[in-house]
Amino acid sequence: MRDTKKIKRRFLTLNLERLRRTRAALRPRQREVLDMLPLLFHANHASFPGYVSPETPVGISNYTPPQQTLDIAKKAVKSYIYKRKAQPRYDIHALYLMGSSGTIAYSEKSDFDIWLCYAPNLEQEQIAELARKCQEIESWAAEFSLEVHFFLMNASEFAAGKGTALSGESSGSAQHHLLLDEFYRTALLLAGRYPLWWFVPPEEEVNYDRYSRDLLKQLRVHENDVLDFGGLPEAPAEEFFGASLWQLYKSIDSPYKAILKLLLMEYYAASYPKLDLLSIDYKRAVYAGEHDLAHLDPYLMLYHTTASYLEGKQDSERLNLLRQCFYYKVNEHLSTPDDPNRDNWRRDLMRQMVSDWSWTENELERLDARPNWRIDQVQKESQRLVDALTRSYQSLSDFAREQVALSSISQDDLNILGRKLYSAFERKPGKIPIVNRGISDDVYEDQVTIFEQQLASGGHQWALYRGIGDTDKITHTPPLHRAPTLIEVLCWCHLNQIANEHTNVSIKAQKSTISVKDLQSVKRCLCQAYPSGNLQPTVTDAMSKPRRINQHMLLVNIGWDLQQHRLRTGQTIASSKVDALSYGGVCENQVLSLDHIIQSSWQEVSSQRYEGIEGIFAALAETLRWARQSAHPESWLAPETFCFSLGHGVSIARRIRLLFTDIEAAFRQTDNHCRYFLSIGRHIYLLWLEDSHLQHQRLESYDELKQRLSESRRLPGPVIFDRYCLTDDLLPMIYQQFSLGRVQLFHVIRKGRLQIFIIDERGALFTMQVAQSLSDIMLHQITNFLAQSFCRPSLDENDISRPCQETAYYQISRSQGEMHIQRVRLSELEEQTPAIGFHVEAIINRQGHPEFTLRRGHETFSSRELGDKLFSAVASALLADTQRRDPGPGLRVMALECSAELLGLDKAADVQSIHLLRYRQRVEKRLENAMASARKERQQTG
Repeated sequence: MRDTKKIKRRFLTLNLERLRRTRAALRPRQREVLDMLPLLFHANHASFPGYVSPETPVGISNYTPPQQTLDIAKKAVKSYIYKRKAQPRYDIHALYLMGSSGTIAYSEKSDFDIWLCYAPNLEQEQIAELARKCQEIESWAAEFSLEVHFFLMNASEFAAGKGTALSGESSGSAQHHLLLDEFYRTALLLAGRYPLWWFVPPEEEVNYDRYSRDLLKQLRVHENDVLDFGGLPEAPAEEFFGASLWQLYKSIDSPYKAILKLLLMEYYAASYPKLDLLSIDYKRAVYAGEHDLAHLDPYLMLYHTTASYLEGKQDSERLNLLRQCFYYKVNEHLSTPDDPNRDNWRRDLMRQMVSDWSWTENELERLDARPNWRIDQVQKESQRLVDALTRSYQSLSDFAREQVALSSISQDDLNILGRKLYSAFERKPGKIPIVNRGISDDVYEDQVTIFEQQLASGGHQWALYRGIGDTDKITHTPPLHRAPTLIEVLCWCHLNQIANEHTNVSIKAQKSTISVKDLQSVKRCLCQAYPSGNLQPTVTDAMSKPRRINQHMLLVNIGWDLQQHRLRTGQTIASSKVDALSYGGVCENQVLSLDHIIQSSWQEVSSQRYEGIEGIFAALAETLRWARQSAHPESWLAPETFCFSLGHGVSIARRIRLLFTDIEAAFRQTDNHCRYFLSIGRHIYLLWLEDSHLQHQRLESYDELKQRLSESRRLPGPVIFDRYCLTDDLLPMIYQQFSLGRVQLFHVIRKGRLQIFIIDERGALFTMQVAQSLSDIMLHQITNFLAQSFCRPSLDENDISRPCQETAYYQISRSQGEMHIQRVRLSELEEQTPAIGFHVEAIINRQGHPEFTLRRGHETFSSRELGDKLFSAVASALLADTQRRDPGPGLRVMALECSAELLGLDKAADVQSIHLLRYRQRVEKRLENAMASARKERQQTG
């Protein structure tokens, strides 16, 4: 076995030198923060930053604070005195800095990722306390402009393959071995136990478990001096794909840094299965006695490895991009003069590298000017980055398909990563592309011009140009952006931070009539919705769930002038009707267009324009689709709505907001089974859901409205009238009383006639009316029919009984100029004398023909005996009755038993009250026709 003391000394020497370089890059107060970090976890002093409680885990194995650290602590907390405890408690095994610290890639913009390795016997409550302390210390360090991220690690669990949850700072299950590879080659020990991995020779990596056990068994390494995260005999093939997804995830906001690691994953995949991880190369060099930090620098090793890979593929385009990414990672602006008073080894090394790459001073000036690149430069660079990312992704996807199933990667993590990529890179109509992701710091323009251009196809588009001036002068260069709608261009400007409230935006329109005032109003709306044009970073929790609306706004009539529109159509408005969808005596629809801007929970923003009445329904359909897919529909947010039309803008916006709110609530509260009636212009529209899609139909008349209401329904649901629809009619008032499963009868005396409205148990409408003189008899007859027909045995052989329907009765009356509905008891409607009428039984016989039996008092008439002459025989019998020559109301059907087959239905369960009421009406019509014929015949015969 190797000399473990010598190996330990080599690693510690490298560790010390990299820590020295790390400290040298910090400002004095930041160095004190870094020096204090181990002590904050070693001693749980109440006055120390990050103190939580006396129960917080404390003590770092094998750590004794140096005098320099104690002096810093004494300066911060004058009362602090360090005392070594007789029985020390070591709840924390080690603190490691991981990443670019002490390497060429570390700069003042870099952050500190710290692995805090705790004892495996800690309880969950203790771990939670420790996590809280870490958060407090992170906040404290931020006060000194030091960005620190702690990761709580259980080395035993990590070695066993138990990963962490995916988050903005953790790759979750997507890369376990590769994360360990990065840790072993970049980690710096701040305090505590050494990695056991140091003491396993590179040639024994394949026998890591056996060799490490022997080391401990033979006491060549003491168990309390080391931490075992596991060996790296190989990295599973599926991890390369998962790690690549993770780097693509990171590339959205930090493309240059992510491309470096993504190309490393691609190299690993291309070398699989005969590959050496960089950590093994690093350990092999240490064991060989290499001590030159440049040769052992993890980021230089990464660069040289990936550069050799791309050179071998003769991929000059991505090789140039790799060099550029590495240059940005080092973050030394070589186009500026060197500081003669500063020894900067990173700058010297980087200058030698760019010289080897044959980069010119012009190229260095261009790259160093990136924070101030204009948007056209940013767009080109963005496309270049996306192309490179796409090529790597395709290469790694091919590798994943050829090698193995992605079995070791959590499906939840894959879904989250996939959704993040989808939301960032997917291109679809209306979606606002964010092109300036981690490229330029400032692409703001003082002046821009937006032109409306006519296409050869006959349509229109809007094009954005830099500057303000005449068309010929500005449009000689390609536009910065094109989009089908003006609002989409303005959103693109705002979200890519090209324009804000102060930008001078000029509009050159051909068809639209947007004013400067309206334009400024739209810009203010965007600034309120997205301050500074910034979208919040997507959070893992949101990506783990389906997309929903975070916020949305509707801009009404952008590009339309209502006054000019009226002049063109010759409309004059003079009425008390204030509904913006059917305004005034001419029922003007004042909503000519809708621009819907939606921000999803995945931090996507899209803009869609809808025009005309069909556009209103399309916008409603899209909004309902979003609302239905929300995990908690009751938390759906109504759109912020704006309209800048002169005179009516506020009322139009309020009306549209109410419409979208009312319709969403109507379908949600009725499980999407309602029928919704809406007035637009001079027409009423019926809205309903079919296969989860909003459908609509224009009704040409009031009679057609009643016809649609009378239709039977397999899926019951309420009828809802929009708050401005038929405000002077009884139907909206009646349907407000609808109760599923109950038959409801409403009656009212108007203009000398009795009007009866019956809503059946599934919401179907039946109406009838007679002269006011017959109102008592008619009410008695219909209430008897409802009572007797709906609680009788069915004539269906396969369904012996039909459910008895509860019936409620209401009276409508006018009081103080308003109509009121009052529920009444059945006894209040019944007449003392029984009404005369027929009891009817109707079925389909075995030959498939209708068969009727009519009973009136003690008389019975049957089609079995009378055949087709049944109704004429009944009429003749009535006329022959000298005591009652005019049967009048006696022609009514008082009870009806009818088979489902005769009603055209499959089974008795499909029978609704509306079917029986309609059939009753048919039977009564046949009786009336038969009586008319009998009278005529009697008159002719004398």
